[in-house]
Order: sequence, then structure tokens, then C-alpha cells
Amino acid sequence: MAQRYRLMGTIERTHGTKGEMLFVPLRHGAELREGLRVALVPPTLEDDRFQTVASTTPAAGGSYVRFRGVGDMGAAERCVGRSVLLSEADAEGLAGARFHSGPLEREDVRGWAVEDAKLGHLGCVARLEEGAVQDLIVVEGTFGEVLIPAVEPIVRDADAGTIFVDCPPGLTELSKGGGDPT
Repeated sequence: MAQRYRLMGTIERTHGTKGEMLFVPLRHGAELREGLRVALVPPTLEDDRFQTVASTTPAAGGSYVRFRGVGDMGAAERCVGRSVLLSEADAEGLAGARFHSGPLEREDVRGWAVEDAKLGHLGCVARLEEGAVQDLIVVEGTFGEVLIPAVEPIVRDADAGTIFVDCPPGLTELSKGGGDPT
């Protein structure tokens, strides 16, 4: 059976001259750990598709990461813009990764209330939709069906049957399919 992978995030830019790069996770808790074997896609002709995380350092918006096979700025530059995948088996072992253990990834959020910081009660969760780049919370309520990206900083918290969000301006109007989205 083929190995299945989870999209963890992307390599956004290089950092320094010794092969360090900024890794930006797609979901809260999807940070890389030393020793994890990841796949970089799309692959390049020059580099191995699979890399092992040599070190990570917290950074604003993500973490600085070094791979064992990437030792200089040229090799790091070839990683920029590539997606980082992790086998599902390894991803399940990451403590705190929201896509495995957080409340927004479980079936029991269906029916939870959704409260926006500015607009108040938006409605209730109808379902979660897994997307290629980000998951969506589908809310039925005051504004019809609203698709809310399940990412920080939009989703601020989830507790006791309520999901607290801070929707960007125009999101509820776009979901209705009309009106000025500003």
C-alpha cells in the first residue's frame, strides 16, 4: 500500500548563509521536529525529495529549519516555495498538531456556535471541509452559508461548544454571493 502524506506547510525564504530556511506551517501545531523525515514537493533534479530535519528554531510566523542534506544558501534557495509533506504515521505523533488533536478536526464540532469578534453570532457549524491549502468551517446562520478558513488568526479559540473567530471584512458578504466585499 502506498504511503499517505499530510501537507504541513511551506518553505518561505532562506535565513542566513548555512542552509537555514523559514518554514511556515499551514495549521496550528504543525511544527517540524528534529529527526522527522519529510518530503519536499515539487521535487528538483538537483536535490533529494526526502530530507531529515536537522534542527528547528522558533521564529515569527513559523520556525527556522535546517535539513541534513541542505548545507548552504544555494541548496536552501532551491527549497524556497516548496511544500513540506509528512507521512500520516509521523504526523499523528505530533503532539498539539491541530489537524489531529484540535477541536476543529473532530466530528463533534458540528452544531457548535460560531461567534465573530465584530459581528457577533454567525450561526452554527454545518460541517468541516478539508481543502488543499486550508480547511474550511462551513457555518449556516445569519448570513446564509459562510465559509470560514480554519486558520489562525481567523480562528481565535474553540471551547465549550463555541468557536470564536475574527472574520476579515467582507467575508460574510462574499459568502452570500453578492454585495460589495469591502
